[in-house]
Amino acid sequence: MNASEKRGCLETVLQALGLGTKPAKPESLPYRLTDKFLSPAELNFYRVLRTAVGDWAVICPKVSLNDLFYAKSGDRKTNVAYRNRIARKHVDFLLCDPQSMRPLLGIELDDASHRRADRQERDRFVERVFSAAGLPLQSPSAGLLQRCGGFRHVETGGRRERAARDFVSRPLETIL
Repeated sequence: MNASEKRGCLETVLQALGLGTKPAKPESLPYRLTDKFLSPAELNFYRVLRTAVGDWAVICPKVSLNDLFYAKSGDRKTNVAYRNRIARKHVDFLLCDPQSMRPLLGIELDDASHRRADRQERDRFVERVFSAAGLPLQSPSAGLLQRCGGFRHVETGGRRERAARDFVSRPLETIL
């Protein structure tokens, strides 16, 4: 018998008379679903990226850097400080191996917002984080897709690993 079923005599009588305690309503939370999970430029880029990578990579949009990286300095407080530096940052897209979901490449679109000084400082820091962890990061311009008309087909030769290695080792501009 759970707690709601264990009522005393007085509580049962008061409840029957409408004077007892009412079950608490669950708290109403103010969260709503956003209409724009991806910006128009991100959505366009996602569509052509999906065509380019085919089935050799899984595309994960807006991945938190906290989900990708951890700090290992040997000191707990220092690790927490480094973790806090990436806590509210994300990368626009992450390509992962479909079998293991091991990250292969981060993609950060370089749109108009990246021209601001504060954003450029943030971008340099994110580049250093990716570099320190040994994960490639590319930053194609959002206008690149309009100029190139989309991705060209990437020949895989039946080898996913080779295709992925070739893809992540070249600037996206050479694949488009």
